[in-house]
Amino acid sequence: MRKVKLILTVISILIVVVPIAFVLLQNQDDLMGLVVPSEFSQLLNGDSNGEDIASSVLSSDFKLPEMVGEPEFDPLTKTASFTFDFTNPLKTDLNVNTIEGGIVTSDGVFLGNVSIKDPIKLSPGASVDITALGTLSDEGLTYLRNTNLSSVNLDLVDFNVDVAGVIVHVDEQNIGDVPIPPELYQYLGTIG
Repeated sequence: MRKVKLILTVISILIVVVPIAFVLLQNQDDLMGLVVPSEFSQLLNGDSNGEDIASSVLSSDFKLPEMVGEPEFDPLTKTASFTFDFTNPLKTDLNVNTIEGGIVTSDGVFLGNVSIKDPIKLSPGASVDITALGTLSDEGLTYLRNTNLSSVNLDLVDFNVDVAGVIVHVDEQNIGDVPIPPELYQYLGTIG
């Protein structure tokens, strides 16, 4: 009985170990290929045209979006809109499905959430105006009413960008001083 138990244990181990060892030996030149999807490897190492996307990103003139014009405020929806100009520095299309996150003042007051209304598609080298919509929280409105600032230093928190199905998450990023739309203070004066 003891020999049968030992033989069955050895067979059980071999059933698990031999196929794993065979696959590892068969793919010893590309072990990452076993766990990383080929599409992701292709994105990092180059697209179907042989272009090296990773070096394209690293060598590009990537710049953060620049604000265009003045922010606007819609009192009916308590939404501030900010327009940014962005140029795709890559040699490949850039499809941004969603942008969303929280807006917090540099001293930690939650002002609200920001997002884009529609997905954005940029051809290589193309520029587009991106309108970000920020829905202000009651806490944010109270803070702005009590401070009466012309601009406020903001941080994006829990910020997510979906680029072609790949989610980029940023815990916190300072975006600097952002002007307060004059319509916001007119609105605050009518409710305060």
